[in-house]
Amino acid sequence: MFTDLSLRRTLLDWEGHAQRALAQFRAACDRNAGNPWFIELVEDLQRVSPEFRQWWSRHDVQGRPVERKDYEHPNVGHSVIYHTML
Repeated sequence: MFTDLSLRRTLLDWEGHAQRALAQFRAACDRNAGNPWFIELVEDLQRVSPEFRQWWSRHDVQGRPVERKDYEHPNVGHSVIYHTML
């Protein structure tokens, strides 16, 4: 979400989806928060993504709802995908 430039270009409302993904990531990370690999992952994401760095400090937490994602792909055109996490 934060390192794939092609996703950023094709996912409409990338910012909204990225903020929700980060809040969902934070909700799922409590059991790994002290692990060295997890700390390194967060530090790497903060280094490569200004958005991750800014939003991580807000401490937003969110569950996983059913979500709609709109894409605008240069070859395929407009696509809408609904998904949920079980």
